[in-house]
Formats: sequence, C-alpha cells, structure tokens
Amino acid sequence: MKTAPFFIVILLLFSCKIEKDFMRKLPPEKRTPYPVKLSNYSRADNLNYVGIPASTTDRSILTFSDEGAWFSYGFSDSDSMQGGFTGPFLMTQENGVWASKMLAQLNINKILEKNNLPSDKFEVEQHSFPSHLEQVYTNQYLTITQHLFFKSNLEAIVNTTIQNHSGQTLKISPIWSGTLMNESLSILNLAGGVQISSTKSEAMQFIQTNADSTTISADGRSYSIVLNEIELNTRIFTEFSIGQFVFFRDQGDQVLHFRSGRFPKDSISLIQRKLNQKNKELLDLFGQHSNEYKNGIFYDLTTKAYLTLQNNWRAPAGELKHAGLFPSYNYKWSHGFWAWDSWKHAVALAKFNPDLAQDQIRAMYDFQEKNGFIPDCVYRDTTIEKHNYRNTKAPLSAWAVWNSQDGNSDREFLAEMYPQLVNQHNWWYENRDHDRDGLCEYGSTDGTLIAAKWESRV
Repeated sequence: MKTAPFFIVILLLFSCKIEKDFMRKLPPEKRTPYPVKLSNYSRADNLNYVGIPASTTDRSILTFSDEGAWFSYGFSDSDSMQGGFTGPFLMTQENGVWASKMLAQLNINKILEKNNLPSDKFEVEQHSFPSHLEQVYTNQYLTITQHLFFKSNLEAIVNTTIQNHSGQTLKISPIWSGTLMNESLSILNLAGGVQISSTKSEAMQFIQTNADSTTISADGRSYSIVLNEIELNTRIFTEFSIGQFVFFRDQGDQVLHFRSGRFPKDSISLIQRKLNQKNKELLDLFGQHSNEYKNGIFYDLTTKAYLTLQNNWRAPAGELKHAGLFPSYNYKWSHGFWAWDSWKHAVALAKFNPDLAQDQIRAMYDFQEKNGFIPDCVYRDTTIEKHNYRNTKAPLSAWAVWNSQDGNSDREFLAEMYPQLVNQHNWWYENRDHDRDGLCEYGSTDGTLIAAKWESRV
C-alpha cells in the first residue's frame, strides 16, 4: 500500500526508554550442532514469510531480503517441498516475478533412501530473524539445519548442516535441484554450477556450491547438482553451502569472481555478526519510544516497520544511481522510487541507518532538472515503466534532509543538498503559485487533471 511508508515513519519517530520486560523471549537454541546464538531479546517471527507461489505473479506472500538485494525468499508450508526456501522472487524483471517455487532444494529424503532407512517424516521448525531465515528438519535419524542470509545485495547463501544420530555410519551424497516456473527464464550448465538467463531482463542468476567437485546437469528448465559422497559417522555433522547470485549485465565483470572463494569461511559467525548488529539497531529504536509506547505491542510494530524498510531496500542499479526503498515490492506498480515516499523513508531510515537515508534523498535528486523540478517517480528499467514527469510531489525534502543528518550536525550533507533544495523550492513558487499569493497549489506539467490529482495524492 502506498500509505504504509507514512505509518512506518510515524512509528519509527516515537522516542522513549526501553523496558526489556516487554521484549519477546525466544525459545531456547535449536537442535542444531552449529547454532546461531540467539539472545533472549532477539526479535523473531515478526513478519509471516510462509507460502508457496501459485503463479509467477502471485503477490500474496511476503518475502525476506537484505543488503538492498533485488531478489527475496520465504518459507515453504508444504511437506512435499522441504529442504530449501521458496523463491527467489525477482524484482529484476517485469514488475516482479517468481523464478521458481524453490530454486535450490536439497533432497533430504534421498539420504534416507540411499542408506536403506525407512521413510520417516521430518518435523519442521521455521523462524525468521532480521538477519536471516532459519529452518530445522528433524526425525529419528537426522537433524538438518538451514540458514539463508544475504552476504551482499548480489549474494544469498544457504548454509546447511546435517547431523547423523541414526546409530550407524551414513553415506551422504547431497543433491540440490530446482525447476523454473517463469517461461522467460532458461538454465544451462556453468563451471561449478548453473547459469539462469532471461529474455525479459538484463539480469543473470547463478547457482553454485562450495563443494570441490560436483556432478551438474541442466536441461533448460531444471537442474541438479550432486555433491561428492561422504561417510558421516553417528553423532557427527557435515556442513556445506549453496549460493544464489543475481547480477545485472553492467555488473558482469563480477561474474568471474563468483567461485567457491565467494562463500564465507564461517557462515554462522557472519550471521551472528549480522544478527547482533540488527539487534543493536532495534534496541536503539526501542530506546526512542516515549513512555506511553513502552510495551511489547509497540516493540512488535517497530520491528515490523524496521523489517518492512529492510525488505523494500534496493541497491543502485540501472537508472537508479543511489540506493533507496520501494514503497512496496508486493504491489506491481511500486517497483521504483517516489519523491513523496522517499522523503518519508529517509526520515525513518535516519533513526538507524543515516547513510542509507541520505542515499534515498540523493536517489531522487539524481533526476532533478536544471529548473529545480523533481519527477514524481523513477525506475531502474524504463522499458518496463517510464519515469513520471507529468507531476511531482510536495517538497517534504527539506524536512527529510534536516532529519537525515547524522546527529543533526552533518554540515557536509547540508552543504551538498542546500542549493538543490533552494532550486526545488524556487521551482514550486515559480510554477505552482498560480495566483502569486505566496502559497503554492498543486498542478501538473502536462496540464491534465489526472496528473494534478496524483500530485496532490487525492
């Protein structure tokens, strides 16, 4: 919804002392041999990321992303689709499409079959955190733990551990596989993994593992990667990772670097650092609540707002020269940056990420014309949707700039933005004060009533 960012800003502007008694307490550490250590005050499961897309354009499911990535994931709610995460949902083409229901799925039942163990249903435990998604599959023979996290805006890593508690040595040949559901995508073999290309986007996807050697097959619509067989003694666990990488063509030089060396040496430690940092940001936000909002309900609302901002964050790409936020990745017409929304996003972001807040402002001023006009909205790919120059939005930008300073003392940022702000306001008085009474009105650049309505948000 286009009104959501305003609510998010108002929510994040509350200020007060934190009261830990109202913080949600998490369950104890999971049944994993290699756990992320979750503090008593970690925020978990605030947004529902569970669901399998019914079609390539299914927008009923919330998805998780981080680091400004242009792709995102969720949890499966089906017993027939276990061993991976739903997606990715791609914001790199059209107005957002699903590449697959589950593009990287570990066949966990094959491990039982290979060792002549009877079929035994896995119990599933799933949790989402600001830093990552986590799921644990457990039966009487195995515990399989998976963490999905974003290493950068280009890289999503799934780290998997398998622990053997069957009482016997098991032979394990992990098999990753996936099938495309979008007809514009095709998949082919690549050294160490597979490559996915699109006829409707300049973006490319790669899937690779951190294994030394694999057997790989791809037929245009699906693929499989079989890792070398290992013997796993009882009470011992093994660990391996698979990465899904999404590039735009102008980032193609980075493709050469995507080999096993791109995987973190210690995924769990990296996730732990990310979790600690995000917990700190949330605790700082809670500390700004005023007394009347000092309870668990408002801590939950703040966390939901924080995660909404995180999931809507996009790194610079294409026409967009600075990072910023979509108003919504779920709504198909909101895959761009809007002036009105950007000013509000910046004020909210400044509460915990002032650098991103300032880039959100710069992202709109990148399109300022010489006369001071700033378009209503801008997009990464104008073959999908054109920048909207028919109207602009009220200049809340000065408010956003003032509130986006780091500690309200960033003179360098003020000096950068001041002449552009003056130019923008001069444009308003020149072009929107129709009766010259010193009060600006709404209007449009093409003279149409519909554009004027959009400018006034009526």
